[in-house]
Amino acid sequence: MTLSLVVIARNEQARIGECLSSVPFADEKLVVDSGSTDRTVAIAREHGAGVLSRPFDSYSAQKAWAASQAAGDWILSLDADESLDPELAAAMEALLRGVPPRDGYRLRFRVVFEGAPMRFGPWSGETHLRLYRKGAAAYGGGSVHEGLSTPGPTGLLAPGFVIHRSWESGEDMEEKMERYAALWARSSPSRRCPGLQAALRPAWRLFSGFVLGGGFLEGGRGWRASVACARYARRKWMLLRDAGAQGPAVTSVPGSTPSRSHTGDDEPGT
Repeated sequence: MTLSLVVIARNEQARIGECLSSVPFADEKLVVDSGSTDRTVAIAREHGAGVLSRPFDSYSAQKAWAASQAAGDWILSLDADESLDPELAAAMEALLRGVPPRDGYRLRFRVVFEGAPMRFGPWSGETHLRLYRKGAAAYGGGSVHEGLSTPGPTGLLAPGFVIHRSWESGEDMEEKMERYAALWARSSPSRRCPGLQAALRPAWRLFSGFVLGGGFLEGGRGWRASVACARYARRKWMLLRDAGAQGPAVTSVPGSTPSRSHTGDDEPGT
């Protein structure tokens, strides 16, 4: 089975190299760039990737188009700030040497926070469908979470993790959370947000991250991560309330780029 690693990117010179080099067994590496002004394109080519250009419109459209350009039997979709750890890389290579019994596989994630991957906390247990047989999966239309899915059952590929380096600094984290909160609120015209929602959602994120997700086992780092996710939940629901859930859905906001960020947006009902 041949594998194509597919990555969408814009201005990711600090992280694109690690992403591409973490999958040395890929038969093809394909980067779809949407107007980088730094060395992203040059670094991608240095790591053996083919580079295509396409204006960014939405995550789902960009990733679907990128996958359609890939030549492999299987597609591994990674964001530029993600990479496979050695255990997951070995497991994936072994799987693709044979005939995988499923059409798609979910991968486990660990988010880097304050310089180290989080084992517990608001992102614990996070899995995403990222490895799939070409043509067997499709992207939904979500503007923030594009929702790759397959019609049939998927498997979980373990051991190992996708390491997600979501933010370069605390300021970068705040900026991205604000941007994604605005994008989520403006693309959710059918939702309503009574005042109680805006109060309870952040409280739930704090409790679920620090207590149910075991964030307390990470000490102060787990508390700060849980608080950050609660603040993000509060911000997006407050923006939705302020907007009155009015206006057309949008797929981008000013300054948005195809960089991805896990922001704990997995609370029930979102």
